[in-house]
Amino acid sequence: MNYLGKINDALKNSDVRGWLFCSFRKRDPIALRLLDIPASQINTRPWYYICIKNGENIRICHSIEKDNLSTLPGKLIIYSSYDELTAILHSFSGTTLAAQFDPVLPNFSYLDYGTATRLTEAGIKLVPASSLIQQVLGTLSDSQIQSHEQAARHLYDIIRLSWEKIETRFQAGAAVFEGEIRDFILQEYNKRKLISEDMPVVAAGINSGNPHYFVERAGKQILPGEIIQFDIWAKGQADDDVFGDISWLGYTGPNPPAEYTDFFNTVRSARDNVVRTVSRALASGEKITGAECDLAAREILMAAGYGSYIKHRTGHSIDTEVHGNGVNLDSREFPDTRFLCEGSCFSVEPGLYTDRFGMRSEIDVYIRNNRAIISGGIPQQELMTFRF
Repeated sequence: MNYLGKINDALKNSDVRGWLFCSFRKRDPIALRLLDIPASQINTRPWYYICIKNGENIRICHSIEKDNLSTLPGKLIIYSSYDELTAILHSFSGTTLAAQFDPVLPNFSYLDYGTATRLTEAGIKLVPASSLIQQVLGTLSDSQIQSHEQAARHLYDIIRLSWEKIETRFQAGAAVFEGEIRDFILQEYNKRKLISEDMPVVAAGINSGNPHYFVERAGKQILPGEIIQFDIWAKGQADDDVFGDISWLGYTGPNPPAEYTDFFNTVRSARDNVVRTVSRALASGEKITGAECDLAAREILMAAGYGSYIKHRTGHSIDTEVHGNGVNLDSREFPDTRFLCEGSCFSVEPGLYTDRFGMRSEIDVYIRNNRAIISGGIPQQELMTFRF
């Protein structure tokens, strides 16, 4: 897919003269994706592509790889020596260009220090392309929202079936292990023609206290009176399909202890406060950042006295990658001060983790027609428990 149209639209609303893409040994996957550069391309010499706002784009290629950007429009400038490339770059002195780097957000920092130094020494002012990337890759079209909704609905159904399987095994007095439920989830993905980047999380008991726990082999036996953390994500098989990503919690028994109920209620309240905060901002015409959303969750968790149990941000952007290119809900790890906008899609997943158990409740939200919409189904309102 070629994104030049969306790139041009994003540039029109920006303060920069252009957007600089460069590649050497395919170091920048964002550049390759946005410019639709084939993975098979030989890239032994640096090339540069500059999308100019309201002007002709520029292709800068080495003489032995002069066709590397032949599928793209723009004036071709060829170099064959260090001095020639230096002179070409100096011709853009005084120009402000966006590029793939960000001093705070590491997921966009692909421009190497040496190249950045050379560009600035040529008189080019570089600014982060993070907001441009958000507009081009981090907002969803109507068809992408539909694919996201479909994936999320499947995930809600898979959680229900997974819990029923555990409950049935317990009722029959049979042992059940984390790995068996993980494999069941993967089978459901396959039946529903869903794909995922990694294994789903099925974490029982003490393992639920590890936010990135993944089952090895059979994993731990699921025992009575334990918390089970589910975290599953998947998408349709088309390249442009968008992920769903949800987390639910269960208790292997009929009546959870008060401690578990209190932890869950606090996490749920933090989750729901984020949605209310976003909805209020949109209704009043105010802009809201990912960092502000994270603070809306943290204030609930900390007011309950659970601040020491917070280990991660509140949420992440979702698009064709489960951790996408839009706004993250983060005020602490890598504060994201970009604004949520129409077409943004993101998870809301506050979590609390002790050395005995952990809890994370995750929903997906997207902004459509200036409204915050929760995808997939009704969010979890109470711990799943056994009915016998």
